[in-house]
This record gives sequence, C-alpha cells and structure tokens, in this order.
Amino acid sequence: MSLPALFPSPKLFIPSKTADVEYVLRGIIYLGNYHFTARLVDGRDGVWQYDGRINGGLPAADLPASHCVANNIFTSSSLLNTHGPNEAHLLVYALREL
Repeated sequence: MSLPALFPSPKLFIPSKTADVEYVLRGIIYLGNYHFTARLVDGRDGVWQYDGRINGGLPAADLPASHCVANNIFTSSSLLNTHGPNEAHLLVYALREL
C-alpha cells in the first residue's frame, strides 16, 4: 500500500472562537528502507538535517536561512517533501508565540 505524499506548509491556521491560531513548521520526519531521517526548522527559518547514521548522530546545517528565503523553500513544498530516498511521513508544528 502506498501512502499519499505529504507536502509541508510553512504555517497552519486553525480557526478558534476568538481568532485564528497560527502554527509554524518545526520538523519533518522522513521514512524509507526501515530508517528515518529528519529536518528541523529553527526559529530563524534555518533548516537542519538529522540522520543518526551520519555526523555522529548530531543535526547538521542543511539550508541557511538566506537560502530558504531566496528560494522560497517554505512556499515551494516540493523542496521539503523528500530527503534523499525517504519521503515525508510526519510533520511537526509548534504554536507561534506572539
């Protein structure tokens, strides 16, 4: 069985009784070949990659914030829906602090 592809959105807006609540993308978990990798999005819109098999299991800089902004990485979802051969399977969002 094949699951549909996930296309991350940089922000989610959830309606509430008083106003829309905003959530921002903070992580993407990718699965494939019985292994997972991840991308982490920091508060400055930089992107880090994680693969326990490389870099001693520590996250490494993946895309600098300037590259993300210049290449619309947070609005071009196709750039984040795969990581190497693995496909996105879980998106992690955090409540945006005001």
